[in-house]
Amino acid sequence: CTEQFIGYLQEKGSSRIDVELKDLLTRFSNDVIASAAFGLSCDSLKYPENEFYLMGKELTNLSGFWKNISLLIVTVFPRVAKFLGVRFFNPRANAFFRNLVKSTIDAREKSGILRPDMIHLLMEARKGRLKHDVDADAIDAEAIDAEFASIEESAIGKEASKIELSDDDLIAQALLFFFAGFESVANLMCFTAHELTVNCDVQTRLQEEIDETLRKHDGVITYESLLKMKYLDMVLSESLRKYPSITLSDRVCTKPFTIEPVHPGER
Repeated sequence: CTEQFIGYLQEKGSSRIDVELKDLLTRFSNDVIASAAFGLSCDSLKYPENEFYLMGKELTNLSGFWKNISLLIVTVFPRVAKFLGVRFFNPRANAFFRNLVKSTIDAREKSGILRPDMIHLLMEARKGRLKHDVDADAIDAEAIDAEFASIEESAIGKEASKIELSDDDLIAQALLFFFAGFESVANLMCFTAHELTVNCDVQTRLQEEIDETLRKHDGVITYESLLKMKYLDMVLSESLRKYPSITLSDRVCTKPFTIEPVHPGER
C-alpha cells in the first residue's frame, strides 16, 4: 500500500503537487485496512470510485441528526435498540461487508488459502489453532522498557484455546476493525502532517531518524525497526495528545496504577 501511495505521487512528475490531504490520506488508510483486515488489494488513488472505498465511506458516515440519535441509542441502550430494531450502520454498506467477509471465509476454507491478515487470525482462533508469538513478547518488552507509547499485551490469548465464534462474530470483528481505524488513522496522519509543516525543526529531526533507520536496515522498514524509532513514537503520541481521535472512553482500569512523580515535590 505504501509503495502504491508513493508511486501515485511520483507519477505526478512535479516537485510541487497540490492535493486535498484529508482525501488522500483517507484513501491510503482505506487501502491499508482492506489489506490488513480483509486480505484485499485496493488502489483507491488509482481507482477512486472502487466499491470497497465507497462502501467504507457510507459505513463511517456519522453526519445527520438521526444517525447520531441511533448511535446514542445503540451505545447507551443496546437492549432497547435491539427491541426496536434500531440499526447504526448503513444497511447497504453493512450488507456489502457481510457478504465480503462471508465469501472470503468460505473461499479460504474450501481452497485452503492462507493469508496473514485479520480474517485468517479470527478463523484460526475459531479452530483453536491460534498460537501466541513468544518472540514478539521480547520485542514489545524492549519497546516498553524504552518508554515508548506502548501498552503491555493482555494475558488473554496467550494460551491456546478454542473460541466459539460464529460467522456473525467474525463479521462484527472485521467491521469494528474497519470502523475504528478508517477515520481515526486518516485524521491522525492529517494532524501530524500539519504539525510537521509548522514545526520544521521537528520535521527535520524526524526525517533524520527515518533516514538513519533506512540506512541500518538496507532501505526496508520492518516491524522491529519501526518499534525502535523513538522520535517517531514521540511525534505520533504528541499529535494524539493535541488532537485525540475520541473524546471519551467507557473502558475501566482493572488494577491499581501509580503515576510516578517527575518533578521534586510531586506526589
